[in-house]
Amino acid sequence: MGPVVLGFAIMLGAMCAAARGPDWDVPVLRVFRRPISWLAGISYCLYLVHQQLGYILARALSEAGVSPWWLRLSIVLGAAIVLAWLLTVLVERPAHRALSGRRPPARSESRPKPQPESPVEAAVPVKETS
Repeated sequence: MGPVVLGFAIMLGAMCAAARGPDWDVPVLRVFRRPISWLAGISYCLYLVHQQLGYILARALSEAGVSPWWLRLSIVLGAAIVLAWLLTVLVERPAHRALSGRRPPARSESRPKPQPESPVEAAVPVKETS
């Protein structure tokens, strides 16, 4: 098994473990949980743009004289991630909200209502003051 395959297997195992949840709450994997969740959130748009943007940008960089392959790869990867994030935030999420009829909650609606501490408090209606 080559080093690339081994590296990919380790990375895939770490991603699965980090995405698993609190059962895998170990200090080493805690670092990866937020980035992996964020990438999962933009994954569909990343899937849509990575190939075409990669071909176009890699060729343009090559013709511009950017010779190290790792620099071209880094620029293409960064551009694909930024474009996927922009598409997610500016197109996918607003379209999903518009088509599903969901609206983002207002600030006052997003606060949880206080729960009654006893059954008596639950039976007596409380008048809210706004």
